[in-house]
Amino acid sequence: GPLPLAGSTSFTLIVTPAPTYTATISPSPVPLTLGGGGVAVTVTTAADPGFGDPFISYSFSGLPGWLSTGGLQVSTGPAFGPVGFTFSAGSSGTPGTYVGTLNAAANSQNKTFPVTVVVSPAPAPVIVSITPLSLVRGAAPVTVTITGTGFQPGATVSTTAPDLTLSGAIVNSATQITLLASAPSSAPPGPRTVRVTNPDAQTSNPGTITVALPPPPVITTVAPPTIQPGANVPVTITGTGFQTGATVSTTAADLSLGPPTVVSATQIQLVVGAALAAPPGARTITVT
Repeated sequence: GPLPLAGSTSFTLIVTPAPTYTATISPSPVPLTLGGGGVAVTVTTAADPGFGDPFISYSFSGLPGWLSTGGLQVSTGPAFGPVGFTFSAGSSGTPGTYVGTLNAAANSQNKTFPVTVVVSPAPAPVIVSITPLSLVRGAAPVTVTITGTGFQPGATVSTTAPDLTLSGAIVNSATQITLLASAPSSAPPGPRTVRVTNPDAQTSNPGTITVALPPPPVITTVAPPTIQPGANVPVTITGTGFQTGATVSTTAADLSLGPPTVVSATQIQLVVGAALAAPPGARTITVT
C-alpha cells in the first residue's frame, strides 16, 4: 500500500458502544394458579460499568386483565438492586401459557424483555370435615361448618337427599364454608351426602351429614306431686325433649289425664284427675 508521508502520524480510532443494561425475570416462566395466592417475581438488573442513568423503571404489559402484575417498580442506580412484583391470577381467568412484555424505561434508553406466565387450573375443592356431624330431624335449622381446601368465592353446597334442606352457604375463606341445614320430622335417620361445587364447575369429594332421631323425652319434675282422690288438678310436667304433639299416658286405671299442652321443649301442662275411690300411692305417667 502507499507509504505514509514523511512527518505524518497514524492512529487507530476504536468505537465502543455506550454503556447499557439488561434485565432478567425470576422465576421464568412465572407459575400461577387460577384464584390462588400471589407469586413473588423478581426483576434483576445488570448494568455495564459507566451506565450513568439514575434509575430504571419496570412494568409489565400485554397480559390478560385478570392477571395482576403489581404495577410499576423502580430500580435506583448506581447499584440497580433487584425489584419485586407480585403476580396473581383471578378465578375468572383461563388456564394456559401467556407471553407479555417487561417494559424497562431509563433516561438514555428504553428496552423490552419477554415474560412468560403459565396459568394452571384451580384445584378441585376438598371436604376434610363437617361439624356438627349430625342434626336432629324435625329440629330448627342448625349452623353447619364445612372445613377443607380450595373453596372459591361463590361456591355452593348441594345434596341429592330430598329430605335434607341446605341454605345460606357462606364461603368464609378458601378453607371454610358455613350454612344452615335441617331435616323434616319425617326424615328417616341415617347419613346424607353433601358436596361443594366451585364456580368453575369443579366438585368436591362427598361429605356426610347424619340425620338423627331426637333424644327421648325426660321428665324432671311433676308439680304438684300429689292430688287428692276425687280432685282434678292442673299439673305441670317439666323436663327436656318435649316435642309438639307429645302425649302423656298412664297405666293407672284410677288416674285420668286431660289433653296435654306442649308449652315448650321443657314444659307440658294438663289436668290430672284421681277417682274418688283411688287408694293412696304413687302412679306412673309417661311422656311419649
